[in-house]
Amino acid sequence: MKRFSSLVLLIALVAGTFAFADDATVLPLGVFRIRAIPSYSMWSQSYANNGTASAASTGNSAVTAMSGAAELSVMNPITFGLQWAPGYYVASSFASMPTGLASNTKMAYTGPADLQVGAKIQVVGSQGFVQNNQFRIALTPGMYVPLDSYKADTEWQNFTGGNAYRTMSASDHQSFGFGAKADADYQINDMFFVNLHGQALYFLPNDSVSFTTEATYYGTYAAVYAQTYAAAVAGGASTAVAASTAATNATAYATANAPLTSTKTQYGVNTFFEFEPHAKYSFSDTTNVSAGLPFSYTYNLASTTTYNGTSTTGNPESFLSVGPNVSFFSVIGPLPVEVEVQYVLPLMGQNSNATSTLSLQLKVFGKAF
Repeated sequence: MKRFSSLVLLIALVAGTFAFADDATVLPLGVFRIRAIPSYSMWSQSYANNGTASAASTGNSAVTAMSGAAELSVMNPITFGLQWAPGYYVASSFASMPTGLASNTKMAYTGPADLQVGAKIQVVGSQGFVQNNQFRIALTPGMYVPLDSYKADTEWQNFTGGNAYRTMSASDHQSFGFGAKADADYQINDMFFVNLHGQALYFLPNDSVSFTTEATYYGTYAAVYAQTYAAAVAGGASTAVAASTAATNATAYATANAPLTSTKTQYGVNTFFEFEPHAKYSFSDTTNVSAGLPFSYTYNLASTTTYNGTSTTGNPESFLSVGPNVSFFSVIGPLPVEVEVQYVLPLMGQNSNATSTLSLQLKVFGKAF
């Protein structure tokens, strides 16, 4: 049923708009940092393939996520880290339903996003293999681990039953990803530095049944069943015989014309770049305030999907944003604590939503050894 095709690009939002403001520093030996990060993302427009912004299919929409991270310096130039950002999508709201979903308005975008695992290595810097106090360079190899268990058949049953349902997984790719990040800092003086950040990720192909396939298959089944049943009853058959005949014909027709096969997706490389001027003013040795103005650009190469022997290559996705942030660091009791607020504003994009994100980071530091 072609009316469900709009679901394929229903939500492409938070992963490209939510990222840590990064730099080329590493934690001191034995020091850990734990972050708790609630965020609220909202959008009412989406960018077309030519970059034109228009009303999103879901109208005024929003997603709330709870994220976090844990990092530990295992040796002077290396910090091991776990990042779960976006983390768990706890709530969502949509002003309108895309074509084909009007009969159930309980659509949700919830569940766990991917976990990032990596090790940040300072190659050049005050703690690096090459000592330098003005320039810093760090490399972070790592991987993405999918956590969401998404089953399209279960979600379709929820939809037809009038319950809350998800049209897609909270995991962007539903597969493992591998790649690396690179950071370069230039320390202008004690107060100012600039950061250049880049990353590239490759995700393994995913082979699974999509919500769209479920909708197409069972939509075809229901339509043929109704027609055959009505014809059998009109021809004098009992309701039991009519139901049996209708089920047999509907199953055969749906299997032949809309086979419930999986869709294989081969992903293009995902890239992310950021430039951030950063300033810090110290009130004392234990208290300072910082501010940054990162310009972030996401560019994902086109993916190819294969369904029932037919392959289709999509279009690249891009998103440019600016995310001013301010943070306050101080020692509260025995522990250093930092609070950061950031607001990401969309500037332009292609095949993505014009998403704004407000986030709060609470960072707690401590000494493990």
